[in-house]
Amino acid sequence: MSTGTYARWVRSVLAVNPVLLVFIAIYVSIVALSFAAVWTTESRLPVQPGNLTSYWLESEVIGIAMYVAWVALRRPHRMRYALETVLPIGLCLYGVDAGGLTATLWFNLDAKTFQMPFDSLPGIGLVLGGGFAGGLLGRYLGGLAATNRLRREAASTLRSAWFAETSPDGSWRRATGITTGLIVLPLILLAQATSLAYAPGSLLPIQLLLAGTWAFAVVGGDHATISITDAAIRVRTRLLSNNMGWSVALSEVERAQVIAARPEPLNFDRSRCVLRTGPALEIWTVTGGRYVVSLDEAADSVAVIEALRSSTGAPAGARDLQTRVGPAPGLEFGGFWLRVAAYIIDVGILGIVAVILSSALGAAGQAMGALIFMAYFIGLWGTTGQTIGMMLLGLHVVRNLDGGKITWGNVVLRFVGSLVAFACIYIGVIWVAFDSRKRGWHDMIGGTVVVRKVG
Repeated sequence: MSTGTYARWVRSVLAVNPVLLVFIAIYVSIVALSFAAVWTTESRLPVQPGNLTSYWLESEVIGIAMYVAWVALRRPHRMRYALETVLPIGLCLYGVDAGGLTATLWFNLDAKTFQMPFDSLPGIGLVLGGGFAGGLLGRYLGGLAATNRLRREAASTLRSAWFAETSPDGSWRRATGITTGLIVLPLILLAQATSLAYAPGSLLPIQLLLAGTWAFAVVGGDHATISITDAAIRVRTRLLSNNMGWSVALSEVERAQVIAARPEPLNFDRSRCVLRTGPALEIWTVTGGRYVVSLDEAADSVAVIEALRSSTGAPAGARDLQTRVGPAPGLEFGGFWLRVAAYIIDVGILGIVAVILSSALGAAGQAMGALIFMAYFIGLWGTTGQTIGMMLLGLHVVRNLDGGKITWGNVVLRFVGSLVAFACIYIGVIWVAFDSRKRGWHDMIGGTVVVRKVG
């Protein structure tokens, strides 16, 4: 690459990604402050601060390099990608780092021996809670950016036939408060029960973090944007109550109608985005899919959809083409026990590696084992859609919406979701056995489904 070409490439990256650069600058500043906190407490730590900060510095440098690579690579709509995909993932990873550093300082100030964050449930809770809180904030900011983009597109393009926004009411806040409360409360009680050194009723960092996340989700509330174009009907949400929203191609719409809906506690259906009690737009597809979104102007949106379908020649009454709701022909959903067996195989492989590293390197080996655990699942899901255990049993992770290859965004959300599913006394994992599409909480959060070839 010549000097002139390189300079133009650098200017191009800087021109389209100022928000990413600001994010990285803030990230580096926070990391620097974190390291300063470690060096300031040098006399109270049982380990040399240089050893501790060098470990964290490596992961931070790798993280920043990943952010730059994600957005600097040539792709359409790089700014959109930076705000709506990289920012949520970046804040999630930073939350993991911040939680780990907090737990490290919390456990080791004035201690005689060094303790890793993953050596206790409160430490694991802080790391997972930090990742969840960071991801939630990133998801909200990314959703806000998407809302502003859709609003601008609706005002400037001829393809956008209709655009609306909807916000939650009291019924949504009550339902969400119950749902998230049933998840957060056991975690708070678990953190209290496993921290016997603290007086009963005292607040731990993980408890404050979980309570703050719950309050942010309920008080901040979800919001949704509905965009109808000559190509598709798209719904985008800000928080995790409906994951990332949904999209239905206009050619696949069988019928659209107005219904009355209300928010329901413990309903994790990704195709159902009900934020208030009242009218809602209901979409049925030719394959039997059902999608719902709260909308005061639902009757107007139905009229717009019908007008667009008439003008584009979309088939009416085509539901008899496929009445069975399920995976594509030749596939079936991955069953609970098959997935348990695949996970046991994966954990067995990782366990052998962890024992070897721990025996050879001690605490450093344990840390490497945790990093390998993350890289194993995230890397294999993102590249092949299968772990080794899943390959042996013929299982494959695909996008829930259309059965396509999952994106890296799906992968990271699914991994974080799996940590949440296991942390909640395995309820999110056992959910697979009772869900009609065999999806656990991690599948719902990541927008994925596990399938298996038959015949």
